[in-house]
Amino acid sequence: MLELLLASGVAVIGMYASLMLTVSSVQGTTEATETAKAMMLAEHILETVRVDAVLWQDAQPDVLQMRYLNQMPWPNTPGSTTGWLPQPANPFAISPQAGQMGGDDITYDNGVLVELRKHVGTRYCVHWRGTWVDTQSVRIDVRVSWPKQHTDRTTHETCPAGMWLDVGLVGSVSLPATVMRNGNAT
Repeated sequence: MLELLLASGVAVIGMYASLMLTVSSVQGTTEATETAKAMMLAEHILETVRVDAVLWQDAQPDVLQMRYLNQMPWPNTPGSTTGWLPQPANPFAISPQAGQMGGDDITYDNGVLVELRKHVGTRYCVHWRGTWVDTQSVRIDVRVSWPKQHTDRTTHETCPAGMWLDVGLVGSVSLPATVMRNGNAT
């Protein structure tokens, strides 16, 4: 009887270890998926800024046509910056959080909505900043942050500036790009 009890105890410990390994694996996969989605969103935002740059034909960015570059400080002094700004949002949006397509930002690729619905997974916060490199080009930094699985999501629901500093509670990715005025437009 003692041997049976001991064997059962060893089996239970083994099953518990196997269960913890599975849980850890699922958490790692979830974190990797969240990071991949955040990278896609950051890339989408950068492509939208590149579309802005194609429209940027005059000396000063056109306020009516652009979503990002129209917020750059003027005059275009090298080194001047916007500081970190939230993603331009739809004025009727309930939350500043975005999905993989950036909420209502479908400027770059309308066709992708066949694959990704724009309001699915709206848990990402997008912040960006632009810095004049010279009078014709701008460095754009995009930072996408999201509350990790074990975090109370209401803490970051409003996408506060600096939320990426909560390292244990928030995941974050950053991507830079440099865009240049469309000098070849006629």
